[in-house]
Amino acid sequence: MKKISELKFDIRNKAKETLFSLLGNSYLINKRIKYLYLKKNLTILNLHRVAEDDLSCYRPLNPEIFKELIIFLRSNYHITSFSELRQIEKIRSSNANKPKVILSFDDGYKDFITVVHPILMNEGIRANQNIIPRCVETGNPPLNVAINDFLGKTNKKEWKNIEIPGYSWDENINTYQEGLRLSAFIKNKSHKIQKKLEKIIRKQIGEKFDELSTPMLTKEEILEIFKYYDWGAHSFDHSNMAEESNRFFINDLKKCKDWFKNNLCYDPYIYAFPNGSYRKEQIEIAYKYGFLNPLLVNDDFSSIDNSCHDRFGFDASSFKEMKVKATGIVRKFFI
Repeated sequence: MKKISELKFDIRNKAKETLFSLLGNSYLINKRIKYLYLKKNLTILNLHRVAEDDLSCYRPLNPEIFKELIIFLRSNYHITSFSELRQIEKIRSSNANKPKVILSFDDGYKDFITVVHPILMNEGIRANQNIIPRCVETGNPPLNVAINDFLGKTNKKEWKNIEIPGYSWDENINTYQEGLRLSAFIKNKSHKIQKKLEKIIRKQIGEKFDELSTPMLTKEEILEIFKYYDWGAHSFDHSNMAEESNRFFINDLKKCKDWFKNNLCYDPYIYAFPNGSYRKEQIEIAYKYGFLNPLLVNDDFSSIDNSCHDRFGFDASSFKEMKVKATGIVRKFFI
């Protein structure tokens, strides 16, 4: 017999399917797209992984859904880029009868070059990829992603006895829910505390922690496809900036600038705040240090006239959910 928490989880997913089925009909989608054009909204979709299911609790977007997303956007939007937005007159005159959209990826997973790049190249689409220098150097994903990989690819007997200071395992939820809960616990900690947690976790798990982790783009792979995309920094070490001092933030900006210049011979102007976490004064600080396009999440629309941009966190488990979320109809109905 299913636990009450599992039944609630199933009911929630069924409610999602029903909602997306209702909102995903062609009439409402077309009406929404016309509205976005009239409002002159810029939609920026924030994606992460695109790959076949690898059992991680940090679930990737299915490649077939991603392909359908590209077809949908091609038909209904003018797909633009941050570099094109810098040519403001050009963008204002392009495809005037369609709303505009940008694809913005965070973290820099290896599946960007193996799965996403061939699809985008085939369609001639210039996307944005925001990388984490520390992850490029180590080959390891952020801690919250790595722990989700481990939980999903092992069994409860293997991880339920792992001790994480300040965190207690919940026997009443499934593995996926536990992954989400633990990820949130880790992401909301300062850089200093996350490093302590990582050391404690690695000591208990050992080499298997890295072996099961999602692979990241290498510097060589980035250089191989560098000219095709708009590259930005996603902080130096995926730190939660709302938890950090402005001095820490300034140092992070400088480290990102130096790494890009020394390794990619490039001066980045895009900075995507990790975990949607920031303080308002940090946006002005980012401008001061040469990051002219700070990227937030906030699940809202932006404008081609903005320099700081809101984005929509994007994932989908069905074609209808993909279309609904691509048009921004659903913001935070389901967390």
